[in-house]
Amino acid sequence: MKKFSLLFVLAGFVWVSCGDDDGDGPGSGLVDFDDILDNWTDRTVLDGISEDAFIVVSFDRASATGTVTAASVNNEGIVCDDVIFREIEPADGISFTAEGLISDGSATEWVPAIITVNNENEISVAYECTGCNPAVDVLTRVTDGEEPVVPVLIDNTITSDRVLFNLVCDPDQPDYLVSGFVGVDAFLTIEPGVIIAFEANAGLVVGQFGGGAISAIGTSSDPIVFTGQTKAKGFWGGLVFETNDVRNELDYVIVEYAGSDIIADDILGGVRGGVSVDVEPGSAASSLKLKNSVLRENDGYGLIMEWFSQLREFSNNTFENNTDAAVLTEAVNVGALDASSSYAGGNGFDGVEIAETKAGNALKEDATWTSFDDGSVYYVSGDIEIEATLTILPGATFEFEANTEIVFGVPFGRPEGILRAIGTADDPITFTGATKTPGYWQGIVIVSTSNQNEMSHCIVEYGGSDAILAGEPANITLDIFNFAPSLTITNSTIRNSAGCGIYVQSGNLTESDNTFSGNSSDDVCL
Repeated sequence: MKKFSLLFVLAGFVWVSCGDDDGDGPGSGLVDFDDILDNWTDRTVLDGISEDAFIVVSFDRASATGTVTAASVNNEGIVCDDVIFREIEPADGISFTAEGLISDGSATEWVPAIITVNNENEISVAYECTGCNPAVDVLTRVTDGEEPVVPVLIDNTITSDRVLFNLVCDPDQPDYLVSGFVGVDAFLTIEPGVIIAFEANAGLVVGQFGGGAISAIGTSSDPIVFTGQTKAKGFWGGLVFETNDVRNELDYVIVEYAGSDIIADDILGGVRGGVSVDVEPGSAASSLKLKNSVLRENDGYGLIMEWFSQLREFSNNTFENNTDAAVLTEAVNVGALDASSSYAGGNGFDGVEIAETKAGNALKEDATWTSFDDGSVYYVSGDIEIEATLTILPGATFEFEANTEIVFGVPFGRPEGILRAIGTADDPITFTGATKTPGYWQGIVIVSTSNQNEMSHCIVEYGGSDAILAGEPANITLDIFNFAPSLTITNSTIRNSAGCGIYVQSGNLTESDNTFSGNSSDDVCL
């Protein structure tokens, strides 16, 4: 026989009766099956398993299968619904024979097992196999009203690599409880199905005092849940990532009821939300992969990407009932967002908020900004600087806050910022004010001299709040800074400016087949 280490979950069993319903087989004096009906837990540490290990198994003769109330942890891939015992039958006056499942991590094997009733509060499970360690596990009765050993309390900084396992099979009960804002300064792996509840104002900070990472990869049927101990919006703090570690990943994860306090203080003066990717102390970036996840019922934003942070991957996420926008980010991460995620689920703003570009954090890498399948829009709450080629796809809509602008190019220098906004007749690209009033926002400013600057099938409206230097207010301005800015614009609508439709301080404007209406000054001012 192969040598197996006894890493297992007592999560349930199939009972095959060899006698009548009360467990009596041939002969007399056998213990009644009712004697072991109840919940039993092992509060010992199993060899090779996390110190949080425990076992709870519920015997239920009436259903002929195990009723799972909780399961032990292990690293063998056994989950709550696996059959751990089979063919239970009375053996003598104090025990039952069975077959138990054991594993060495690469293979499993059924071996003989003896379940013995030691006394009214204790049973033992012995395995007849070579290499079983331990060979006997003692289970004690869970008394009425007694809580099992979960949720496991987490209240100190995690300083060594750790795995959080799915301890409780009941999807409504947490496996772990976090008290306070706990630092994660090692590699924390969270298994599918784990539920982590947070006390009021509690949270996790990855890299609070140094390096660290979280890998939380659930499945569609067993997501990982970060939730409040009380199901109320803004009950706990949230998740903060402050490390640029490629292992930081949330996949099939639910983050809900967070936002009790500011978790991102380098954007918009400090904001609340569910997940924040912050500036790593002493470093240029922090990073995260976010996929197949739901961020909901958070007071503030669903996801916050701060200055110099990086979205390594982003796809198929859902944002619901957050008090602010689904996502808050600066321009550098907008290109990582996908069209198929759902940003319009009853959030305070159903879409993506683009914050003001901070010094040194202009968009400097070529990017494509998509339109959203669910009709969500971009809300631009501060001035944006573009120093690379920005391609905007048909159907995208940008709503600008008061007096804001988007600038392509750098005054008196390079690199060029290039605008490629080419919509279609059916799916135009729209640049508009958050409030539909002439002069609400400043407008599009072209500083770049590139002949690749092109707009087609666009709508630009409600700009012209302020002139650029000594020029005139306009929806679109070709700025004199570089002396010869360039733009080709066709088949577009330029309307409702508080000044000119297009103002050319200097440079090269090529325009044709455009529609101008409602502008306070000339359509094109030279």
